[in-house]
Amino acid sequence: MTRAASDYATRFVTDIATQATANPAIRTALRTGIGREPDQCHRMHSFVAPWLEEDIHPDKERVHYTIAALIAHAPETAVPTVENAPRDLGESLAFATQHHVLAPATTENYLHLVVRQNPGTLCRYLTTVVLALRDTGIPVDFARLFDDAGRWPWQSRRIAKTWLQSYYRSLASTTSSS
Repeated sequence: MTRAASDYATRFVTDIATQATANPAIRTALRTGIGREPDQCHRMHSFVAPWLEEDIHPDKERVHYTIAALIAHAPETAVPTVENAPRDLGESLAFATQHHVLAPATTENYLHLVVRQNPGTLCRYLTTVVLALRDTGIPVDFARLFDDAGRWPWQSRRIAKTWLQSYYRSLASTTSSS
């Protein structure tokens, strides 16, 4: 059974997506953070800082800025509305393979690259993978990704296992139903 995203993550993603969709200037400001560290994201602070606790851990802060920037890349579809949309990064990558928008070797390489990252480099690699998915129209559950990336410093092995199992389980179910 797949764990649902937290209420906080859902509210954060919905708020950022709503603002970015409603106002092109906000979307542009948020997009300036793609691939950058929070201290390089001056135009994003007014939208992300209200969500941050004063003494937030740097890894969690990085996740807020990364996810907000990635949402702004394509905010109209940042909140999945399809019931069978992928629920975690592994399923999104499998979905890309199943729908023939990314080669199986590419999605598998992306997944194995991401699951090996330490907390300091995770967001950089998530950005590469998520942009590749979004550029091909593959849905990403940003609320779930936000939760998973936020827990990465303390639960990376469990999250990596979940993403890997979801990926291979999704591919196997396609193969067996063909």
